[in-house]
Amino acid sequence: MSLLAPFGSDFAVQVDLFTTDHMAQGTLNVPRGQRVTDVLNNPHASIALLTDAKLHRLLLPQPHPTHAGVLRVAKETILCVIPLDEPGPETLRDRSGKFVPKQRYDVIVSLPGFEIHGTMHLPQGTKLRSIFDVISYAFVPITNPRIHYLFDPRRRFDTNVVIVNKPRIQLFLTVGE
Repeated sequence: MSLLAPFGSDFAVQVDLFTTDHMAQGTLNVPRGQRVTDVLNNPHASIALLTDAKLHRLLLPQPHPTHAGVLRVAKETILCVIPLDEPGPETLRDRSGKFVPKQRYDVIVSLPGFEIHGTMHLPQGTKLRSIFDVISYAFVPITNPRIHYLFDPRRRFDTNVVIVNKPRIQLFLTVGE
């Protein structure tokens, strides 16, 4: 069963969104032809809006999450986002003219309270330092991540992709370099 549902001209994408203190689970509306990263990198919006949201504390868990019809999250406070489903290629705008061959880098990324082991894909010939110096997007994807919550080793998240807020990165290293 797909977690993705059409929402007018948008798609309702289920996401897990992490801040330093909370995990929010809810629906992010993604315009047709875009992906979650496009919504997060929109320079004209300073908040991420989740609907039908559940808010969980990370450090002092409550017996039940707090429910909210609408949850507004300041984008600068977001550490990372896990899209649980994304629009398929047939719904995305034509990006074929923008395809650039990529080089894979196995990385470890440290965010406040989290350590992420995964793979970054950068255009061939791009230096890894460009992730901070040149690439203008704040939110960047890491594929096949293993996400460790450092304050509770029992909390680990494995997924296909995580979108990391680059300004919140504390440490960044490549494995095998």
